[in-house]
Amino acid sequence: MEGDRPRFQRIYICLAACKKGFLDGCRPVVCLDGCHVKGPHPGQVLSAMGVDANNGMFPLAYAYVEIESNSTWLWFLELLSGDLNITNSHGYVFMTDKQKGLIDAVDTLFPQAEHRHCLKHLYGNFYLEHRGLALKHQMEAIARATTVPWFHAEMTKMLQLSKPAHDWLMEKDPRHWSRAYFKSDSKCDMLMNNLCEAFNRSILDARDKPILTMLERIRLYIMLLMAGRRVLCEKWHGQVGPRIRKILEKNKAKAQWCIPKAAGQNQFEVMHHSGRTFAVDLNGHSCSCHAWDLNGIPCLHACAAISWFHGNPEDFCDAVYKKEAYLRAYQPMIMPMTSQDQWMKVNLPPLLPPKYHKQPGRPKKTRKQAVEEPKLPSNPYKLPRYGIPLKCANCGGEGHNRSSCKEPRNPNIKPTRKRNIAKDKLAVRRRDGGDQSGGQQSMQLRQRKQSSTSQGPSQSQASQVAAASLSQPSEAADAFQSQPSQTPEPAKLSRVQQRRKRMKDQQRSHFVKDPFFHP
Repeated sequence: MEGDRPRFQRIYICLAACKKGFLDGCRPVVCLDGCHVKGPHPGQVLSAMGVDANNGMFPLAYAYVEIESNSTWLWFLELLSGDLNITNSHGYVFMTDKQKGLIDAVDTLFPQAEHRHCLKHLYGNFYLEHRGLALKHQMEAIARATTVPWFHAEMTKMLQLSKPAHDWLMEKDPRHWSRAYFKSDSKCDMLMNNLCEAFNRSILDARDKPILTMLERIRLYIMLLMAGRRVLCEKWHGQVGPRIRKILEKNKAKAQWCIPKAAGQNQFEVMHHSGRTFAVDLNGHSCSCHAWDLNGIPCLHACAAISWFHGNPEDFCDAVYKKEAYLRAYQPMIMPMTSQDQWMKVNLPPLLPPKYHKQPGRPKKTRKQAVEEPKLPSNPYKLPRYGIPLKCANCGGEGHNRSSCKEPRNPNIKPTRKRNIAKDKLAVRRRDGGDQSGGQQSMQLRQRKQSSTSQGPSQSQASQVAAASLSQPSEAADAFQSQPSQTPEPAKLSRVQQRRKRMKDQQRSHFVKDPFFHP
């Protein structure tokens, strides 16, 4: 409040259709993230996303706040907890990144929930101290390990590559970033917070608009998203979505390298071509590799066991991936709204706009790239020189070129090709009678060429003969007498004229071949 008039500070929106769809058809997984607002009133958009039956983004709630901090995240999560009626956070999974105050807010409000950190942002911190493609791939292998023995085996490989990198990872709690320590209640094995990133990308055009316009565009986007997916679900071929079917197809292709052996009561011992053996229980939807337990989708060992009796792997997928769960999530409809001029008037004082905070520097329109992201080349048509050190052609040192070299010239370095060409030109000029005379001769020849191009072809030949007669009169006369009488050559056409002539010839040939054409 400023005097008698209130001032706008922040707003939280959770649509009833999104709330009901999340509770009825989505898994208890909530992804949290924030993005910048670049309109006339800078701020932050905090968003909470769910995961639908097709492993897609399900918008749950969003809010506009003046700044991203621990207090604003606490305010947002308290309202979200009230809408979802979360009294006991056991069984919920919250996926976050390194946002300001977000990790502490989740630990404070949901102490019993599983808290996962985005692997991409975790690698961003890892990249600042330990760089290299081998370390990156090894860190991803550690995060994707589904059993504790495999986790320790991959950590041993990291120790062999780099001990500081191994010590850095040992300081992090593996329950936040490795599948080997994830709980299997949520049937979700996501490692990255891509769902919130996709939502931030979808509302990119609305984030540079005024607050009311931005919120209205976000509501319209969610309404169209739910309506479109409700229609597309009717075109599914099978019990699961296209993304889940694609995962099953990959697992069935890998299952060809496995040999299942039935033990009875839908329990199998599956031998992989690598020599490892796994125990599969089809009744309990479990495998000793722990992949089926985590995500609820039959792994390659389970697909091999199912193929033993010619079964369908879609029948063994968890119920959260079925078409019925997808329809329950998108069945609620967001009702259409009228424009602002048709709203009812209320006898309340109008809100003051939020205080304008002018940011230092020029406003940025592009996203700030992370440290590990590849930088775009200045010239996309030039291939980068990987592994080739930059060497100076002046002093012979590395790390700079000749244009920025400040050292004296090294006489032991051979001159480059440009220097050789310059020396050759200088030697020719001196041989012809000096630099000044050579320059005058080249200028005279240039003027003669220009005059010959402006004149006709016969005049150009005569000028060439006259020029030759000036230098060598006897040879020029002999050449003129010995030259046969020929028709003048046509002037050369430009590329545009050649193309036009070619098109006319093609059209003319087409008309000639046409039997119904009468010129």
